[in-house]
Amino acid sequence: MKNLIILLFLAVMATFTACKKSADPEPFSNTPGYFILTPMQELQGIKSALKQTSDESIPGFDLGEIKVSREYFFILTNGGDEPLFDVRFSTSVIAFEVSPQKISNIPGRTTVTNGAPGGFIPVITLGVTHGKRLNGMGFAPLLPMDSNNCTITISGKTLQNGDTISVSQTVEIYTFAKVMDIRVFDSEAEIDLAHPPFGALFTGPMGTETYRMYKMAGSYLEVENTGNIPITVSNYDMNNLLNSITIEPGLRTGITFANCSPTNSLVFDGQGTITHPERIQLFDDGRGCFCISNGIK
Repeated sequence: MKNLIILLFLAVMATFTACKKSADPEPFSNTPGYFILTPMQELQGIKSALKQTSDESIPGFDLGEIKVSREYFFILTNGGDEPLFDVRFSTSVIAFEVSPQKISNIPGRTTVTNGAPGGFIPVITLGVTHGKRLNGMGFAPLLPMDSNNCTITISGKTLQNGDTISVSQTVEIYTFAKVMDIRVFDSEAEIDLAHPPFGALFTGPMGTETYRMYKMAGSYLEVENTGNIPITVSNYDMNNLLNSITIEPGLRTGITFANCSPTNSLVFDGQGTITHPERIQLFDDGRGCFCISNGIK
């Protein structure tokens, strides 16, 4: 009888111990930090945010068409529990520049819920240079016409089980560069727009300015749209509009001058699209203009 009581006691204790062990919670493990890049404004034409983790294909953003240099704004958040630190940015194309280039620390779980940020949310600026300097005065190189892409690499460090590990994420950026460009022909001879033989100060369609002036043999020339945006070409005498025509990309149109005086000018309107300033003189309203005449000796 005594042995039976002992056996029953041991069985109860074993059952109690097993239940206690099964009821113990699993130890909590923090997830390492990872990057989430989100556009600040969907109205900028950027497609919806893509979560970026190392086990997914390379995400990307389509910025749409770009007519001239501009900036785009993103927020960089940390989807993990552990902090991200020593965060750095690099780009594969010099025309695409990220600011700031370094961030010391992004706490864990800095998410955005219904547009309201929680925790420290750094704002990331992506500047795309296309013809105009974003920081400073003057012109800058143009992007190649049509499709462009750039790879942004975000790298940093985080913690995993108490150890410091490196993390990185690549993001593809796409944009379509618009360019206003032309070629001008006097008969079949192309006029060298990069080297105007003359300049003159007078009151014309762009106001009182110094205009580039070119020579032509007769009273007829042709303008070819070599850019990728429609261009409205307007013919002026002084500041009096004579006629206008819109030339689609890839097309070539003839223009006849009834009175080809030294004050005859052509104005090129690409709706604010950048051009090569060494070839087409740009004015403050974004239009190009030059004078052309057969009366120049």
